[in-house]
Amino acid sequence: QEGFLSAAVNYQPHPEWSFSLSQDGILNTLRGNMMHCPMPNRYTSLSAVNIRWQTLHWKLTGTLVNTFQKEDVKRGERPQDIEHLSPTLSVRLTPWDNQPIHFRAMYKNTFRTASFNDLYYQRLGNIHLKPEDAQQLSTGFTWAPYQVGLLKKVSFTIDGYYGLISNKIVAIPTAYVWSMRNYGKARTGGIDATLHGIVPLWKRFHLQVDATYNWMKATDRTDSNSKSFGHQLPYTPPHSGNANLLLHTPWADVGYTILAVGKRYKEAQNIPANEVEAYQDHTLTLSREWVLKGCMLRLTGSITNLWNQNYDIIKFYPMPGRAGHLTMEIKL
Repeated sequence: QEGFLSAAVNYQPHPEWSFSLSQDGILNTLRGNMMHCPMPNRYTSLSAVNIRWQTLHWKLTGTLVNTFQKEDVKRGERPQDIEHLSPTLSVRLTPWDNQPIHFRAMYKNTFRTASFNDLYYQRLGNIHLKPEDAQQLSTGFTWAPYQVGLLKKVSFTIDGYYGLISNKIVAIPTAYVWSMRNYGKARTGGIDATLHGIVPLWKRFHLQVDATYNWMKATDRTDSNSKSFGHQLPYTPPHSGNANLLLHTPWADVGYTILAVGKRYKEAQNIPANEVEAYQDHTLTLSREWVLKGCMLRLTGSITNLWNQNYDIIKFYPMPGRAGHLTMEIKL
């Protein structure tokens, strides 16, 4: 169960300047009938100060968040109290009035505490997990012209990022159960790219195109003497992405989606014995919408894993083959 209270106040002394202060109080509880359930209560306080300066060409934002967390349990051990300051600084530049190009850069400290499942789930949880702390730098740009060739309403983004993570919380499968662990140190870097556009075909026919691509290098930097030092983290593919084509017609929408994930490794050492093969998942959808007496009805049929490919997301846990789904949605 979760309950929270939130309050915020904003002050704008000048059109270009804005200051805000917010405070959240959160109570989380876990109750279960399994043997030795610790019955934890978690009390969290989040305090944030935000400053923003914005002009026609610039936007500068700074945020400082203080996290305080305390837990008590009815039986067993409890995690230590946590207090942490997380700063964020971001800047956005639009250099030209007549060009839809935006540049951005950001520094961010993210702080993630272990969830109840991470800590207490039977046989999987680890009460000694430390909070995950990350220092992140990113920079990128958005280009959004109205038309490029056949594509209209185009939006193209590309971002590069770099991060250092301490005590990264990961789930590692073993022979029969998973276990939650901390990686002492990990380093990440990569590129994210997205594309969106619409191709007008004929009258009320048009094709919507969406695509994403991610390249990520996430390596273990804990112990230089370890055999896994510098190796890609388990179940973290360097290459992944998806593409979606959606044909809009007056009668129905037809979609085709491809999800592609490159090879990765099931253990810390990147050796052939630990390799998990790459896979592609193809999905075909058909949907139609009706308006009936003030309500909206949508029917959607889909075929997942269209080509019936055998693949594992987790090693030795094969995913289902070709499957069909039919859903109905009603909005009053």
